Amino acid sequence: DRPNTIPVDKWLSEIEAMMNICDWNFKTTMSYCLPCIEEPARSVVMDWAKRLKDKKFEEFDKFMKHNFTHTNKITRTAEVFGFKQNNMTVDEYYAKFISIYNNFNDVGTDFKINAFIVGLKKHIREGVSYSSAKTLEDVKRIAADYEDRLITKDIEVNATHRHGSHRGGR
Repeated sequence: DRPNTIPVDKWLSEIEAMMNICDWNFKTTMSYCLPCIEEPARSVVMDWAKRLKDKKFEEFDKFMKHNFTHTNKITRTAEVFGFKQNNMTVDEYYAKFISIYNNFNDVGTDFKINAFIVGLKKHIREGVSYSSAKTLEDVKRIAADYEDRLITKDIEVNATHRHGSHRGGR
């Protein structure tokens, strides 16, 4: 086993989740998937996709599962898909995200934006997903602003609860 690999069925489940979150069409999905597949498998998949008449994810899913088992793994995606904000601030997450994606010169801006959004905490992702940001830096700024507003709101709510319960105890 090499590092940063996952079984193809898990990879396809994550791809499908990404498609649903980001509302990708087949072409966008393929442009995301192909850089994650090492040669010579990538050439096989590209050739298959060119000949495919019914361009749907379900067809891609069947093809990949038929031709690549759990012993044949797709590279890079564990690091990419597995990377989440978790307990980091948006700024910390962004810095680590950039350090990962700097290694992938063949990954485009749209992919990076979508991957960044998917890795955000759910309550932050929901505030960012439908923004009209065109750069990763814009998405980071919007996410950080949203995070700041949520933190401020939490502080105000907690202060109100503490103040209210203190008064009620007199």
